[in-house]
Amino acid sequence: MPSETDDILSDNPSQPDTVEPAEARPAPHFIIGIGASAGGFEALEQFFSAMPGDCGASFVVVQHLSPDHKSLMVELLSKHTPMRVCQAEENAPLIPDTIYLIPPKTVMTAANGRLHLAAREDRPVPNYPIDVFFNSLAENSGEKAVAIILSGTGSDGSRGIRAIKQEGGMVMVQDVDSAKFDGMPRNAIATGLADFVMPPSRMPEELLNYLRHPVVQDTLRSQTGLREDDDRLHQIYLALKQQTGVDFTLYKQSTVLRRVERRLTINHINGLSDYVAYLNQTPEEITALYNDLLIGVTNFFRDPEAFATLTARVLPEIFKERRTTLRIWTTGCSTGEEPYSLAMLVREYMEAVGEIRDVKIFATDIDRNALEFASNGLYPENIATDVSRERLQKFFVHRDDGYQIIKPIREMVIFAAHNIIKDPPFNKIDLLSCRNLLIYLQPTLQQKVMAFFNFALNENGFLFLGSSETVGGFANSFSLVDPKWKLYRSQGKHIPLNLEGFTIAPPQVRIPGKPRLAGMRRREDLESQTLEALFDDLVARYLPPTVVVDENHDVVHVMGEVDRYLKLRPGRTSLDVAALLRQDLVIAVETGLNKASRENTEVFYKDVRLEEAGASLRLDLAIRPFAGPGSGTRLFALTFRESEAPVPDTLAEHFDLDAKARQRIIDLENELKYNRENLQATIEEVETTNEELQATNEELLSANEELQSTNEELQSVNEELITVNAEYQNKIQELTDLNNDVNNLLSSTSIGVLFLDRDLCVRKFTAAAKEEINLMDFDIGRPLSHVSFNFAFDGLVDAADRVLKTLAPFQAEVDSARGRRLFLRILPYVTVDNVIKGVVLTFVDVTGIKQAEAKVRKLSLAVEESPSIVVMTDPAGIIEYVNHAFTRVTGYAASEAVGRRCALLASGETPPEVSRSLWDAVTQGRVWRGKFRNRRKNGEIYSEQACVTPIRDTGEAIVGYLKMAEDISALEDNETALRAERDLIARIADTSPAAITVIAPDGRLTYASRRCEEIFGVARDVLLTRSFDDAAFALKDADGRPVSPDTLPFSLVMAQGAPVTDVRHAIRRPDGSLARLSINAAPMIDASGRITAVVSSIEDITARATADQRCDFMAAVVDSSPDAVVGLDLSGTIISWNRAAIPLYGYEPAEAIGHNVSMLVPEEARSQVQGILARIGRGEDVPPFTARRQRRDGSAFTARLKVIPVVSDTGTVVGATVTVRETAPDDAL
Repeated sequence: MPSETDDILSDNPSQPDTVEPAEARPAPHFIIGIGASAGGFEALEQFFSAMPGDCGASFVVVQHLSPDHKSLMVELLSKHTPMRVCQAEENAPLIPDTIYLIPPKTVMTAANGRLHLAAREDRPVPNYPIDVFFNSLAENSGEKAVAIILSGTGSDGSRGIRAIKQEGGMVMVQDVDSAKFDGMPRNAIATGLADFVMPPSRMPEELLNYLRHPVVQDTLRSQTGLREDDDRLHQIYLALKQQTGVDFTLYKQSTVLRRVERRLTINHINGLSDYVAYLNQTPEEITALYNDLLIGVTNFFRDPEAFATLTARVLPEIFKERRTTLRIWTTGCSTGEEPYSLAMLVREYMEAVGEIRDVKIFATDIDRNALEFASNGLYPENIATDVSRERLQKFFVHRDDGYQIIKPIREMVIFAAHNIIKDPPFNKIDLLSCRNLLIYLQPTLQQKVMAFFNFALNENGFLFLGSSETVGGFANSFSLVDPKWKLYRSQGKHIPLNLEGFTIAPPQVRIPGKPRLAGMRRREDLESQTLEALFDDLVARYLPPTVVVDENHDVVHVMGEVDRYLKLRPGRTSLDVAALLRQDLVIAVETGLNKASRENTEVFYKDVRLEEAGASLRLDLAIRPFAGPGSGTRLFALTFRESEAPVPDTLAEHFDLDAKARQRIIDLENELKYNRENLQATIEEVETTNEELQATNEELLSANEELQSTNEELQSVNEELITVNAEYQNKIQELTDLNNDVNNLLSSTSIGVLFLDRDLCVRKFTAAAKEEINLMDFDIGRPLSHVSFNFAFDGLVDAADRVLKTLAPFQAEVDSARGRRLFLRILPYVTVDNVIKGVVLTFVDVTGIKQAEAKVRKLSLAVEESPSIVVMTDPAGIIEYVNHAFTRVTGYAASEAVGRRCALLASGETPPEVSRSLWDAVTQGRVWRGKFRNRRKNGEIYSEQACVTPIRDTGEAIVGYLKMAEDISALEDNETALRAERDLIARIADTSPAAITVIAPDGRLTYASRRCEEIFGVARDVLLTRSFDDAAFALKDADGRPVSPDTLPFSLVMAQGAPVTDVRHAIRRPDGSLARLSINAAPMIDASGRITAVVSSIEDITARATADQRCDFMAAVVDSSPDAVVGLDLSGTIISWNRAAIPLYGYEPAEAIGHNVSMLVPEEARSQVQGILARIGRGEDVPPFTARRQRRDGSAFTARLKVIPVVSDTGTVVGATVTVRETAPDDAL
């Protein structure tokens, strides 16, 4: 069961009034708040030295700083962490992996992921900046808040960590053994809220484990899928109930789970089932979970306006009721701040109205540790932020370790362990306070508790709830007094309680005659216990009824059956024997006790008469005084006996009631007179003493106030001085280290340094300075003008004096006697206070630098004048250098390009994958080669072939990139033209009837047109794997004989360097067919006259050769004919002429071929010829006929003619063949 105050089992009901826009609010992440004071720097140093710089959290360090001292923490802490360290500023966003330090004289808070600063108030009580920041951090970050308490005095932070835990955050505290000042750690540990207590050096490891736990990363929560009826949850409830007796079943499941998940992270357990097993095996973990569930957040006068409402509207109404005792009940009181606040409020009200009542404030909770703390009434000093100075002085006493409630206030409050869920409620309550408890219960349980409250309150009693709570279904039983502070008043409509489930403890029964023991008996006292039990039994059996009383006549022990003589009466119980005795025994007992006490002797009374049930009973009474050995107290044993054994007359006294009554009255009057006289004297003494004490008390109060204020101020100043002293100690150590560094630098540096005072006398010098200036150790204090130099420079003293007077630095390059080049600088010696105390001379050997500069100048000139584009950029791609070629190609001057990105030249035509491959290569340290499409300054697009190389420093880190590039636009244009030309040639070659081949000088085929596949019967890709003399071609000559490679056209061209034509060869194809080839070959010659290839045109003349053979045969047949045979085309042109036509017509073939046939026909018959040719062209048959023809000499003859049409392969008549035979004239038609 949680503590019945503000508990982390609930969702936080309070929400901020305003919400910062999402775009202005930094992404949520863990915020680590660190509180430190005196001795805290060493702890911070150890913590951050062990903390990696990439944990993803923000760190905020809050210290007690002196308002008049400039903090050096930024500078000091930066040396121990790779994270950025800065002093917090107003509205600064909390950035991961950054350390923020509180500035002096400020109070810092966190809200919406940002830091806010306010001026620290000058208050008479100490400030508590750590508590203030932790409270705001809890509200701002909730579960993503971590609080760390380090070394320091006082109690600052111990209240803030309670708020962190309430919101589900984590708390770490430095262990007291490692803390230089253990006040803050000790107070934080005493709260019982620390999740980890350890040295600062071990905290980062646990912190990282916590930050990376699956629950914290919100991954485990989605994995568990836990439902309210999940058996694992019931197992947790059962374990808690079995060990603590508290049932959490009806508490909000989600809030219980949040506490369980927090325990998972603390114990490094990743699964809920594993945690259930761990819980059942580890009783300590059940206790830890129980304590986590009991975290309550409370403070004095929480919500002051609410307490003002109680004073104004509740207390006056309660006091009107005129009840003798005012009864107030605060449930879930936790550590007691609220009931004590109510006690102070009621006391102030009674003093104000001048009416004092008996006030009982019942403060209940189930957390016994909290109740024990509350009953002591001792609180840390930081309660001063909640309690006014006046109340501190009036109701508290300052102790060494805090403030304690004064005894009168403590006596008004009764603390008791009480479970409002199962224990019976108090009754007749005038004011019942239950703030922020009901919100953590399920509705069913809320209604049960509200029924208890309705029963507990008097009619018109007041109920004080939290701002997010209501009376629910009991609205008819209460009237609303104040809606803001949820103040209700009972209407007196009590509903009978259902007592089922109440647990009532059995009363403590005390056996008569058995003495009360002061403490627990030891086990080794078993024998004594047995004897004591035997003694009690014997007393009960044989001793007459006896009552033992002390000197105040209070009953301390009873033996035997005394019920006939002593009776308990209704009302408040008293142990005074007179109040318990029967009325007819009071005088006898009181008289006997006074006599026995006065005379210290035994008293016996006989025949004391009692009236019982109408009968008279006589009783013997014995009173015996007794004092134990060494004891300062006396007891009296009263023995009642219905006497059978006679009492000796010398001892016994007959009891005469009237006489004893008169004697008793006289004794009482004397005693009263004596007491009055003593009382008057005592009153006078007390009055005098009281006046003196009152004056002394006023003086002591005044002195105490002054001492308390002074002590608080001194304590605050002491903390600030300790912090300042720690910073100074670290600064002194730094100065010591710095002095050692300077001495080591002077003794080991290769740079010559000479320090001169204002009189230009030697103060200090390095060992390297001795090489250029003739100095010895005893020359310190010697004027510079008395020292000789080993370099050529006569004006050194004057230059040093001029620098001392003008403060203008001087520098020059001089040559040393050793042939080295020196760079001389003279600077004024300036202190941190800006005081000139001399000059400093430095000599640096720059010989190597000068030589390197010369080499660099040569290289720079080569780069600058290089025809290639040279560009250098930084790692981000910002241009740092371009050469002249860049300006020539792009049109951008160096001043226009430097400082801009390479995207300056982007045209948008370079594919994105090119840029990606470039950056992938160079960022991985590889060289990239590729092509860009860039834009010149004039807008013209050009192509650039580039090589980009990473530039590395001596540590192999990439410090920039170097681009070497060429403008390949013209080359691309030429290549485009060449490709087009090649494509044209290839198309021509592929469409040519002849096969085209290109053969390299080594004989390899580098090109073959499509026609090659037809001629050679082999695919082109196979041909391109062969050479000209490949046996697979099996080349033969025209007669079928194998051909020597030397006689092939390729070899002839390579040998002669000239073309060859119509070289005839034959080849056997893979299918076995024979192909006859006619080859023409020519060399391809470059500008130097070298043959680069041989181009061959190969024609398949197999068909033509066959046709030629047929033609030759037919020509031979025609030439052998005795008749003249003349070939004509359809126009009449002679196209052929055989041998027989020569003597017949008298024309040689050359004289006839190409001329019209009309030359062979007389003029009158020429039209006939045209008609015959027309008929032949139409496909008509022309029968043989006889006609007159004409010879070359003009003579005519008669001839028999036969005209045969000549038909092409397509069936078209293309000409005619005429056979002519001379006949006798008589044969003519």
